[in-house]
Amino acid sequence: MLALEAAWLFIEPSTSSMQDGVGKQEESPAEGRYANSFRIGHNAFEFNLEFAQLYGDSARERLVTRIIITPAYARELLYVLQRSVQQYEDEFGPIPRLRDMAAKGRQPEGDSPRRSNLNTE
Repeated sequence: MLALEAAWLFIEPSTSSMQDGVGKQEESPAEGRYANSFRIGHNAFEFNLEFAQLYGDSARERLVTRIIITPAYARELLYVLQRSVQQYEDEFGPIPRLRDMAAKGRQPEGDSPRRSNLNTE
């Protein structure tokens, strides 16, 4: 698994607890959420990544999480994701593009039928 150590701060939150009158950081496991809809926006200071769930014929998305990162971490996230996708494709073969599959009327494996929400901006 590829990991950028500093980026894990955003993915694996910790909770504070007061035990014996001393503040301690307790590690809590990250909760996995499925997302099949994504939005990315940015301004001069940050990138906003939104992950949502969209199922069936529903026109409404359910926001799963929003992550806000600096441009430097956005660049690192892009690098780590590109490396991970390349390793996946080296092992399992090319990943088809969703818009190509939609043009042929096919659904990705493991996905329930849903409205396509591909942000091409």
